[in-house]
Order: sequence, then C-alpha cells, then structure tokens
Amino acid sequence: IVALTDADCAAQPDWLTQLIEPFSNSEVGAVLGVVADRPPQSLVEEFTGLVQPFAHPDRKGLKSLITANVAIRRSVLSIIGLFDERLPTAGDIDFGWRLQLQAKLKVAEAPGARVLHRHRTCLSEVFAQFRRYGLSEILLTTLYQGQAGSVTGRDEAWRIANQFRALLSY
Repeated sequence: IVALTDADCAAQPDWLTQLIEPFSNSEVGAVLGVVADRPPQSLVEEFTGLVQPFAHPDRKGLKSLITANVAIRRSVLSIIGLFDERLPTAGDIDFGWRLQLQAKLKVAEAPGARVLHRHRTCLSEVFAQFRRYGLSEILLTTLYQGQAGSVTGRDEAWRIANQFRALLSY
C-alpha cells in the first residue's frame, strides 16, 4: 500500500491505521481520507476555506482521489500505471478515475483518516492555485468527454458561481 499526503498537511496520529482499514475488502483499490482545514490565520485562508476545494471528491459517480490524503494498493500501479506525466495538474484525479474505469476497482472512504491542510496565505498564491484548478477542469473535461466524469457547461457555471459567491463575501 502506498499512502500519500502533501507537505502542507499534518496527519493525525491514527491517520495511517484508519486509512488502510478499508483495504480488507479486496475490491478496494484506493482509500480516500478527509482533508480538513487548519484554523485560518488570515482572511485569504478563511476565504479559501469558504470555497472548500476538497469538499466534493465525487464527480458524476466517480470518486476523485486527492493526493493530500489517499492510499493506493501497490498492485494497482501495475494495472493502470502511474500518474500521467503529460498532465500538469489533476494527475491524482485522472489516476483515480482510471482506477475505477479501467481496473474496475472501488475507492473507499475513511472518515477517520484525517489530515489538516494549511491553505495558501496570500492572494496571488490562491489565484495561481485556482487557475490550476480551472486548467484541470478543462483537461479532465477534454480527456473524459462523453464518459463518466465529464461535466456540462452548466456544471462549470455552477462551480464558478460558488467561487464568485465566496469571493464577494470578502
């Protein structure tokens, strides 16, 4: 089992124990933990928390892996390969979707496996991060057009409206 988290995350003491528990089911290829916000120390962090970038890991029936808190069966790597190096962003989401679509394995959730994430602290970093999120939406929509995981213009408009709403609140 390969477990991943990010440098801006702090794993809780029982994180790994909780994260690997669902692997007792042989149909599970990956386990998604919870990415919770650290208490904000600035308005910029508070704003990003309102947008909740890690709150909705499902997309049209597919669970999206987020490498800030995930564990993957090592055997899956030989079935579907590694992250797609051609993708400058959203490689974790693409990997999770391939795990479900190609390998026909499940993604389980482990609500007790929590990491605390520190959001970006300055507006330019948040802007760059959201720009990457926008790019990832375009890439994934292009790669999975007409398949599970693809979204419509209406879905995108709703997401942009929610982000704009959070921006207006500040």
